Amino acid sequence: MKQYTLVALDVTGIQGYIFNSNRLKENIGASELVYRVTRQWVFDEVPTPNNVTANGLDDNLRIEAGNIVAEVIYAGGGNAFILFVEAAAAEQFISELSLKIISEAPGLELVAATVSFDWDTQPLGDPDEGQMKAVVDTLTKNKRTRTASVPLLGLGVTAACQSTGLPAVYLEPDEGYPISAQVRAKIDSADEATQRLQETLGAVIEAYEIPKKFDELGRQRGESSYIAVVHADGNSISKTLQRISEDYDEAGDDGNRAFINAIRTFAHKLERASKNALEAMIEILVAAIDESEEGQKGIGDTVFLVDNYLPCRPIVFGGDDVTFVCDGRLGLSLAACYLYAFEQETKKEGLNCQACAGVAVVKSHYPFARAYQLSEALAGSAKKYVRDNGDGFSALDWHFAETGLLGDLNDIRRREYEWPDPNSSNSANGAYQLYMRPIRLHAHAQTWRTWPNFVNVINGFNTSDAENESLNWAGKRNKIMGLYQALREGSVSVRQFRTAYGLASLPEMSAAPDRLAHDGWDGKTCGYFDPIEALDFFVTLNGQEVQNGTV
Repeated sequence: MKQYTLVALDVTGIQGYIFNSNRLKENIGASELVYRVTRQWVFDEVPTPNNVTANGLDDNLRIEAGNIVAEVIYAGGGNAFILFVEAAAAEQFISELSLKIISEAPGLELVAATVSFDWDTQPLGDPDEGQMKAVVDTLTKNKRTRTASVPLLGLGVTAACQSTGLPAVYLEPDEGYPISAQVRAKIDSADEATQRLQETLGAVIEAYEIPKKFDELGRQRGESSYIAVVHADGNSISKTLQRISEDYDEAGDDGNRAFINAIRTFAHKLERASKNALEAMIEILVAAIDESEEGQKGIGDTVFLVDNYLPCRPIVFGGDDVTFVCDGRLGLSLAACYLYAFEQETKKEGLNCQACAGVAVVKSHYPFARAYQLSEALAGSAKKYVRDNGDGFSALDWHFAETGLLGDLNDIRRREYEWPDPNSSNSANGAYQLYMRPIRLHAHAQTWRTWPNFVNVINGFNTSDAENESLNWAGKRNKIMGLYQALREGSVSVRQFRTAYGLASLPEMSAAPDRLAHDGWDGKTCGYFDPIEALDFFVTLNGQEVQNGTV
């Protein structure tokens, strides 16, 4: 009989810990600390001998063989699962890791759970009675019932940290503002975060500096400056893990080992695909950068690099979810590029996964935590659109916050982009909506709400043709703004607008009914408001993201 203890670890409050500062250096340092806790520090603190090597986890070192005392099943993304031969060793490991976090990553909270089980008779993977489910259930209970952390506040003579409000114990080395121990740990980790990013992307970015401040993403003095916060997340990952549990629900050396191998293989493939997708996205960005005769680097005549800094900075990467910031005008293009690349890279790994992205474009000094929350909500909106329309495809959603943000995403859209149907007293019949978002990444025979259509309409509004007024939009700001206002007033106003300008139709979309190009509306959904609104916030990357499914 082999009696083992399974440990589950979860870092809580990750979003608040990473994104609660308006200083990019603190955000990237915080992300690095989260990465270390459930990767590097788990590997460092797990008792030896174990299955951790310089290159990761050795699949040939197995706890049931009796030659190791602990085996890491998976570690990363704020979670870890480890098997121990001795329950006491498991408790000691949790204690030592917790002390390390308190010392080197103050403010970061770790929740742990353990279950002891018989390897030969109790399966890890059964979705109903498996030990992985049992330890996750215990972990969830522990998170719900734990005593809330109450930070020790300062005295009346204590300076406050500008980022956390906690007592300041240091001065920031470059700018001299007061910082807490938590912020110092984040700042001290920023350089290692940059080094890890350089190792991940390799030669792709060696000719450019990696930004550590938001103003290095492309801010232009004297002009309104915007950044895009992009959050992308894989679709149905939990369903895949559920299927693995269902497929490998036997106990013993064969059953439990098969489950561990399946979980580990899936995690490794997903991590590799995500990193390769990020690299592919950055390659496209770098390829779009040109240098003028005066030596100014930029993308087209719109986005100019600041002191050779790349106008994009990944903050969270390495798993199925990715968060990056970039110049606001690049957010949509880069999000689409990443989604395309993620599909391609997971296909190479045999996973065939899709993903959704949310893009929040805000002023560069807008509260970053709020901007991230919006990007996460937008990704969630795209995921809901996928679920409601049969799964199996990637999608993206976005919002341009030219002013502030009041309320959640649904409140914003109801207030700014919707109005009730005046001919129906039943709210279930739906409101008229100016937006086509969320949209599919790929063209589709049954819907016009797709990324290729969105981009093609924008290109149409940037087309000049003096002989055909229907194709003559470029530089005609008043004409475009006239359509913008007509769309707000409804299909009758759009038809009147077309008559006034002698337009046979608006820029056409594939898989759309004729009335869309004639009226601007398909039923209660407007097809042209989003492209017009995006004109000042959209820069193509050499047309790469327009291609139908390839990058």
